[in-house]
Amino acid sequence: MFNILRKSHKNYYYNRLIYKLLLMIIAFLFLSKSICFGYENRDAVELKFDAAWNLQMQFNKNYGYAPRAFVLYDIDSEECLVSYNVHKELGIASISKLMTAYILFEAIENGETSFDDRVDISDFAVSQYGDEGRLRTGMNFSVRELANALLICSSNDAAVAIAEHIAGTEQEFVQIMNSKLDELGLEGKFTNASGLTNEGENGEALADQNIMDAKSIAKLAMSIIKK
Repeated sequence: MFNILRKSHKNYYYNRLIYKLLLMIIAFLFLSKSICFGYENRDAVELKFDAAWNLQMQFNKNYGYAPRAFVLYDIDSEECLVSYNVHKELGIASISKLMTAYILFEAIENGETSFDDRVDISDFAVSQYGDEGRLRTGMNFSVRELANALLICSSNDAAVAIAEHIAGTEQEFVQIMNSKLDELGLEGKFTNASGLTNEGENGEALADQNIMDAKSIAKLAMSIIKK
């Protein structure tokens, strides 16, 4: 998959993005009271409860919250170095865009689309709030431009535009996302292509959201890097 990206003059941004996403996974999903850490010789040792607890408290002091799970893998060996609560399914917000990107790159590999294809922006794509690429109805962008907006700017409107380009509608694309979970042996569920919070009529967050566990997120990221 990354052979495609190496051919692109945007290669620098994609490589930087992947490492940034891996750091986001660790930072965003971090809570530990007793964790296991792998050193250079891969000998695992149990960190003392007090040290792990102090780390959690320091994170909470600096950032105002205590994340609930984390995992760190060695990409080459696929060995888990650090982990806590890795099977707990949690809301993943914009980390959902990893799967959107995976499906896009796979479609390019399979010849179903290309970075140079043009995409007309729909009213529905423009209606997405939050992080956005400030797309407007009737605008026309290349797949490459939308991929940059998706991965560098975390644009929700670009995510929907890509979903519509590949599958016709976002909901059809969501079905592909959930099928891909099964295909890759990952745990979770997707309800949209962007990770945007699903809200009710009064603006309340609905129970039905994009979710994955930390282990599955890490495996998805490694699949993107290695493919």
